[in-house]
Amino acid sequence: MRWGAVVAAVIWFSAPGLDGAQATVPDGLRLEYRVLRDGFEIGRHKTWFRHGDEAEMMTVETEIRITVKLFFITLYTYRLDSIETWRGDRLVALESSTDDDDDLYAVHAVAEDDGLRVDGAQETWTAPAMIMPTSLWRREMAQGSLLLGVDQGEALAVVFHEAGRETVTAGGAEVSAAKLVVSGDLERELWYGDDGILLHMRLIGSDGSTITYELQ
Repeated sequence: MRWGAVVAAVIWFSAPGLDGAQATVPDGLRLEYRVLRDGFEIGRHKTWFRHGDEAEMMTVETEIRITVKLFFITLYTYRLDSIETWRGDRLVALESSTDDDDDLYAVHAVAEDDGLRVDGAQETWTAPAMIMPTSLWRREMAQGSLLLGVDQGEALAVVFHEAGRETVTAGGAEVSAAKLVVSGDLERELWYGDDGILLHMRLIGSDGSTITYELQ
């Protein structure tokens, strides 16, 4: 069983640039999602946003902890820690470490003149300058055709499709949200609020179970 696809990838988009990542979130904002497997909670996904002293600088820190159990037996564990560093619209650095059921991975990426240099689990390569992390916490990030797995650094080909609006659970209430469907090497459904922040996510796990993220 592998849940890395739930939490890791990077999006390369060819649409117009973002309006500035900092404009979306206030300093100190904290997002926390319940991670559910077939309706039962198996973990938490937490993200913190901090603005830097330098103009347009911001860090986005993510912590994911997932444990799947059968009675008192642990069947699967997943841990990811990552830090994104932004300068305005551009991701200028990414550090991540992952423990995927005792398989350990690390990714290091830093901006260079010709793009974003990525040192992944299997290869080192230079990604496009405007590459985005798969945290996908902002609606405008969910565009493009090429993704990079944050936990291992692999490339994934995808298609994004806008699917109208639906009502989802977020913050303990039912809210209307814009839905996007991702298909290809990575498949998931994403719902965003009117402020552009990710509210809800759903995908099918490798064992056929339904994995859902709900913003608290």
